[in-house]
Amino acid sequence: MINNSIKSLCYLHTAEKNDACSTDSRVGWSTVDRGGGGRRNLDSDHWTFVVPGLETPCDGLITQWNFWPRRNVPFRAIVWRRASDRAENYFKIVGINDIPALGSNNEIQYSVPPYEHIRTKKGDVFGFSFKTSLLAYQVGTPDAIPVRWFKNLDPYSMTPGDIYNFEGSGNRGYMLQAIITPITEGKVSTASSIVPQLILYRQPNKIMA
Repeated sequence: MINNSIKSLCYLHTAEKNDACSTDSRVGWSTVDRGGGGRRNLDSDHWTFVVPGLETPCDGLITQWNFWPRRNVPFRAIVWRRASDRAENYFKIVGINDIPALGSNNEIQYSVPPYEHIRTKKGDVFGFSFKTSLLAYQVGTPDAIPVRWFKNLDPYSMTPGDIYNFEGSGNRGYMLQAIITPITEGKVSTASSIVPQLILYRQPNKIMA
């Protein structure tokens, strides 16, 4: 459970000057469904998203994901980092959390197992990927912010270190947020330090090293 001292953050907030997180931080959209609102749209299947405006405000560990699914299916929550030597629509995978099907039509708080915590740096951004769509979105509202995407027939083929080209874009508001916890001595992050095996085939939108 997250205590009441969590600093609530969203895409409009300014990042802290100190790169290291000093308290738990919440980054993302509201995950409370207030009567459905305008979030009635569901994507088609097999898409991967990155949200450039949802930046990590400080260095820390992803310890929890909160979301409101419309369907009871699994998905992948992803931390991305801008590929500094490429155009603004290219992003590299920092870490991935595979979230199982945990129900539908209610807020779900998924605690990431300690050995799967993703170690993030200030300025990293969030996204998600799925085979079957589950997170509804809205457009034309204040929380509809720039999102980029591409069609991915097999989201589970992606690994940390991969770089992808996000060709599509638009403004949307989903119901997904991450909890970032300060890094303390004794905590070890393994999910983002995995060295991917050399991949010898080309996937759509994937940039070969």
